[in-house]
Amino acid sequence: MYLKNNDTIDRTWSGQLIEVGAYYAIQSHEVNSFSSDATLLGDLATGKALISKDGLVDITNPSEGIDYIKGRSPMETYALPFSTKKINGKSLFKRVHGVKVVCSVGDNDIEILVPYNNAKLNKIEILWCDEGSTVSFFVYDTPTGTISTVPNYMLNQFGFNAGVSKDFYSQYSEYDADLIKDMKLKATVNIPNAKTLCVNFIFNELV
Repeated sequence: MYLKNNDTIDRTWSGQLIEVGAYYAIQSHEVNSFSSDATLLGDLATGKALISKDGLVDITNPSEGIDYIKGRSPMETYALPFSTKKINGKSLFKRVHGVKVVCSVGDNDIEILVPYNNAKLNKIEILWCDEGSTVSFFVYDTPTGTISTVPNYMLNQFGFNAGVSKDFYSQYSEYDADLIKDMKLKATVNIPNAKTLCVNFIFNELV
Protein backbone atom coordinates (compact mmCIF):
# COMPACT_ATOMS: atom_id res chain seq x y z
CA MET A 1 0.00 0.00 0.00
CA TYR A 2 1.28 3.47 -0.90
CA LEU A 3 0.48 6.94 0.42
CA LYS A 4 0.85 9.92 -1.92
CA ASN A 5 1.26 13.54 -0.92
CA ASN A 6 -1.21 15.25 -3.25
CA ASP A 7 -0.90 18.61 -1.49
CA THR A 8 1.14 21.62 -2.64
CA ILE A 9 3.48 21.46 0.37
CA ASP A 10 5.49 18.73 2.09
CA ARG A 11 3.36 16.91 4.66
CA THR A 12 4.03 14.75 7.72
CA TRP A 13 1.64 11.91 8.58
CA SER A 14 2.18 9.43 11.38
CA GLY A 15 5.67 10.88 11.87
CA GLN A 16 6.71 10.32 8.24
CA LEU A 17 7.68 13.33 6.08
CA ILE A 18 6.47 12.95 2.48
CA GLU A 19 7.46 15.47 -0.18
CA VAL A 20 5.01 17.00 -2.65
CA GLY A 21 3.95 14.43 -5.24
CA ALA A 22 5.95 11.63 -3.63
CA TYR A 23 4.74 8.16 -2.65
CA TYR A 24 5.53 6.41 0.61
CA ALA A 25 5.30 2.64 0.87
CA ILE A 26 3.38 1.88 4.07
CA GLN A 27 4.80 -1.23 5.69
CA SER A 28 2.48 -3.81 7.26
CA HIS A 29 3.55 -2.88 10.80
CA GLU A 30 2.76 0.81 10.06
CA VAL A 31 -0.81 0.37 8.79
CA ASN A 32 -2.47 0.75 12.20
CA SER A 33 -0.56 3.97 12.89
CA PHE A 34 -1.40 5.55 9.54
CA SER A 35 -5.02 4.36 9.50
CA SER A 36 -5.68 5.97 12.91
CA ASP A 37 -3.97 9.30 12.09
CA ALA A 38 -6.87 11.80 12.24
CA THR A 39 -4.94 14.41 10.24
CA LEU A 40 -4.24 11.93 7.46
CA LEU A 41 -7.83 10.75 7.35
CA GLY A 42 -9.02 14.33 7.09
CA ASP A 43 -6.53 14.98 4.26
CA LEU A 44 -7.67 11.82 2.46
CA ALA A 45 -11.24 13.11 2.70
CA THR A 46 -10.23 16.40 1.03
CA GLY A 47 -7.85 14.94 -1.56
CA LYS A 48 -4.64 16.34 -0.07
CA ALA A 49 -3.52 12.75 0.38
CA LEU A 50 -4.22 9.75 -1.83
CA ILE A 51 -3.92 5.99 -1.37
CA SER A 52 -2.51 3.75 -4.09
CA LYS A 53 -2.46 -0.04 -4.15
CA ASP A 54 0.65 -0.24 -6.31
CA GLY A 55 2.29 3.21 -6.30
CA LEU A 56 1.15 3.77 -9.87
CA VAL A 57 -2.62 4.22 -9.91
CA ASP A 58 -4.20 6.45 -7.25
CA ILE A 59 -7.53 5.82 -5.56
CA THR A 60 -9.11 9.22 -6.19
CA ASN A 61 -12.45 8.57 -4.47
CA PRO A 62 -11.92 9.78 -0.86
CA SER A 63 -14.24 7.23 0.78
CA GLU A 64 -12.65 4.34 -1.16
CA GLY A 65 -9.18 5.47 -0.14
CA ILE A 66 -10.17 5.66 3.51
CA ASP A 67 -11.88 2.27 3.30
CA TYR A 68 -8.75 0.75 1.75
CA ILE A 69 -6.30 2.01 4.36
CA LYS A 70 -8.69 0.91 7.10
CA GLY A 71 -9.20 -2.51 5.53
CA ARG A 72 -12.93 -2.02 5.09
CA SER A 73 -15.00 -3.20 2.16
CA PRO A 74 -16.07 -0.11 0.19
CA MET A 75 -19.74 0.70 -0.30
CA GLU A 76 -20.96 -0.82 -3.56
CA THR A 77 -21.21 1.76 -6.34
CA TYR A 78 -22.34 1.34 -9.93
CA ALA A 79 -22.47 3.52 -13.01
CA LEU A 80 -25.85 4.94 -13.97
CA PRO A 81 -27.83 3.05 -11.28
CA PHE A 82 -31.10 4.81 -12.09
CA SER A 83 -31.39 2.94 -15.40
CA THR A 84 -32.82 0.12 -13.32
CA LYS A 85 -34.84 -0.18 -10.13
CA LYS A 86 -32.49 -2.89 -8.83
CA ILE A 87 -28.78 -2.80 -8.02
CA ASN A 88 -27.04 -6.08 -7.25
CA GLY A 89 -30.32 -7.56 -6.08
CA LYS A 90 -31.33 -4.56 -3.97
CA SER A 91 -34.33 -2.40 -4.85
CA LEU A 92 -34.33 1.39 -5.17
CA PHE A 93 -37.22 3.29 -3.61
CA LYS A 94 -37.64 7.02 -4.15
CA ARG A 95 -37.95 9.04 -0.92
CA VAL A 96 -38.55 12.80 -1.07
CA HIS A 97 -37.91 14.86 2.06
CA GLY A 98 -38.88 18.54 2.18
CA VAL A 99 -37.31 20.90 4.71
CA LYS A 100 -39.09 24.27 5.10
CA VAL A 101 -37.32 27.12 6.90
CA VAL A 102 -38.14 30.79 7.61
CA CYS A 103 -35.03 32.54 6.23
CA SER A 104 -33.50 35.96 6.76
CA VAL A 105 -31.56 38.13 4.31
CA GLY A 106 -28.13 36.64 3.59
CA ASP A 107 -26.89 33.10 4.26
CA ASN A 108 -29.29 30.48 5.65
CA ASP A 109 -28.39 26.86 6.40
CA ILE A 110 -31.04 24.26 5.52
CA GLU A 111 -30.01 20.81 6.76
CA ILE A 112 -31.14 17.20 6.90
CA LEU A 113 -29.67 14.04 8.43
CA VAL A 114 -29.77 11.04 6.12
CA PRO A 115 -32.48 8.76 7.59
CA TYR A 116 -31.57 5.60 5.63
CA ASN A 117 -28.87 2.99 6.18
CA ASN A 118 -27.89 3.03 2.51
CA ALA A 119 -29.19 5.54 -0.02
CA LYS A 120 -28.31 7.45 -3.17
CA LEU A 121 -28.97 11.09 -3.96
CA ASN A 122 -28.59 12.91 -7.25
CA LYS A 123 -31.25 15.64 -7.16
CA ILE A 124 -32.11 18.62 -4.96
CA GLU A 125 -34.90 21.16 -5.46
CA ILE A 126 -35.26 24.65 -3.93
CA LEU A 127 -38.65 26.38 -3.87
CA TRP A 128 -39.73 30.05 -3.56
CA CYS A 129 -36.37 31.85 -3.98
CA ASP A 130 -36.21 35.38 -5.38
CA GLU A 131 -33.96 36.52 -8.21
CA GLY A 132 -30.38 37.05 -7.08
CA SER A 133 -30.31 34.02 -4.77
CA THR A 134 -27.37 31.60 -4.65
CA VAL A 135 -26.74 28.20 -3.05
CA SER A 136 -23.82 26.07 -1.91
CA PHE A 137 -24.19 22.36 -1.05
CA PHE A 138 -22.17 20.39 1.51
CA VAL A 139 -21.93 16.76 2.72
CA TYR A 140 -20.78 16.00 6.28
CA ASP A 141 -19.68 12.79 7.96
CA THR A 142 -21.78 11.21 10.70
CA PRO A 143 -21.50 12.35 14.35
CA THR A 144 -19.22 9.33 14.96
CA GLY A 145 -17.01 9.93 11.90
CA THR A 146 -17.97 6.72 10.08
CA ILE A 147 -16.14 7.66 6.85
CA SER A 148 -13.30 9.94 7.95
CA THR A 149 -13.15 8.97 11.68
CA VAL A 150 -13.53 12.73 12.37
CA PRO A 151 -17.02 13.51 13.75
CA ASN A 152 -19.12 15.77 11.50
CA TYR A 153 -16.20 16.27 9.10
CA MET A 154 -17.04 18.05 5.83
CA LEU A 155 -16.52 15.33 3.22
CA ASN A 156 -17.36 17.27 0.09
CA GLN A 157 -18.83 20.44 -1.36
CA PHE A 158 -20.78 20.08 -4.59
CA GLY A 159 -22.17 23.56 -5.12
CA PHE A 160 -20.30 26.86 -4.96
CA ASN A 161 -22.57 29.93 -4.80
CA ALA A 162 -24.54 28.58 -7.74
CA GLY A 163 -27.23 30.87 -9.11
CA VAL A 164 -30.77 29.89 -8.18
CA SER A 165 -33.69 30.52 -10.55
CA LYS A 166 -36.73 32.37 -9.23
CA ASP A 167 -39.45 30.30 -7.46
CA PHE A 168 -38.16 26.86 -8.49
CA TYR A 169 -34.62 25.50 -8.82
CA SER A 170 -33.67 21.90 -9.56
CA GLN A 171 -30.13 20.51 -9.57
CA TYR A 172 -29.64 17.05 -11.08
CA SER A 173 -26.36 15.14 -11.40
CA GLU A 174 -25.81 12.12 -13.64
CA TYR A 175 -23.43 10.83 -10.98
CA ASP A 176 -25.29 10.05 -7.78
CA ALA A 177 -23.90 10.42 -4.26
CA ASP A 178 -23.70 7.40 -1.94
CA LEU A 179 -24.95 8.20 1.56
CA ILE A 180 -25.27 6.35 4.85
CA LYS A 181 -27.41 6.94 7.91
CA ASP A 182 -26.75 10.11 9.91
CA MET A 183 -24.59 11.83 7.30
CA LYS A 184 -25.65 15.48 7.09
CA LEU A 185 -26.59 17.36 3.93
CA LYS A 186 -26.55 21.15 4.07
CA ALA A 187 -27.77 23.72 1.56
CA THR A 188 -26.51 27.23 2.36
CA VAL A 189 -28.90 29.55 0.54
CA ASN A 190 -28.13 33.26 0.22
CA ILE A 191 -31.26 35.34 -0.45
CA PRO A 192 -31.86 39.09 -1.01
CA ASN A 193 -35.24 39.15 0.80
CA ALA A 194 -36.44 37.46 3.99
CA LYS A 195 -38.97 34.72 3.25
CA THR A 196 -39.85 31.04 3.77
CA LEU A 197 -37.95 28.56 1.58
CA CYS A 198 -38.26 24.82 1.08
CA VAL A 199 -35.52 22.40 -0.02
CA ASN A 200 -36.49 18.95 -1.33
CA PHE A 201 -33.80 16.31 -0.83
CA ILE A 202 -34.59 13.44 -3.22
CA PHE A 203 -33.17 10.12 -2.03
CA ASN A 204 -33.31 6.64 -3.48
CA GLU A 205 -33.15 4.13 -0.64
CA LEU A 206 -31.44 0.80 -1.28
CA VAL A 207 -33.39 -2.03 0.37
